[in-house]
Amino acid sequence: MSVSPPLLRRALRAANYRRPSIAVIVARSIALTLGASLVLLGVMSVLADAARGQGSAAPDPTVRAALSHLADKHGLWGSVGLGRASGRLQCEACTKGATYAYAGHASIGWRLSPVLLVGAETLAWFDVMGGGADRIVRGTYLVGRSYLTAGRRLFVHGGLGVASYTINDGDLAFRTQSPSASLAMGYDWRLRTVVLTPSIAAVASTGGPLRSDRTENAIAENARL
Repeated sequence: MSVSPPLLRRALRAANYRRPSIAVIVARSIALTLGASLVLLGVMSVLADAARGQGSAAPDPTVRAALSHLADKHGLWGSVGLGRASGRLQCEACTKGATYAYAGHASIGWRLSPVLLVGAETLAWFDVMGGGADRIVRGTYLVGRSYLTAGRRLFVHGGLGVASYTINDGDLAFRTQSPSASLAMGYDWRLRTVVLTPSIAAVASTGGPLRSDRTENAIAENARL
């Protein structure tokens, strides 16, 4: 999961590298996820207000049922999530152990049919080790979701995009970025206007050079997430 600290220290101290603070790194990492979540909530709020403002009187049950059925077939969808994940970087200069840490994601898209959804997704994984050291994974994907059952509850969810992996060891930092794929399976529990979805997912990358953020020197040519 991590790159050998002595190797990092020799390479980056020679370049006089000065890493940003933990607060700055974490803020950058979660900005995209929070931004997507806020946009999603804002759009949903506007749509809900517009629906309520169509008339002063509440719609009759028949109209309400028809609107609900239409929203189930076509329209905007989105999700936010938190979880626990294991991560490891594979390369000739990397250690072999995996690390468990917290992860988050946000998705937004359009429902093409009752069983097929498309959209965009961003994710972030944080392993804050203490003492100024941390590992961060970020990914952005174009995704599709297909429901496998007639009741539209069990689904598979996959995407293609780009993922990056950053490791900081005190005042040292290296980063790799390469094409990536994600695959997940989940189950929808409908709770009135929201859906609770337990799921399990995996992310992998094709691999690329592990480079210094300061000098662009590579210490590994094929680092895979």
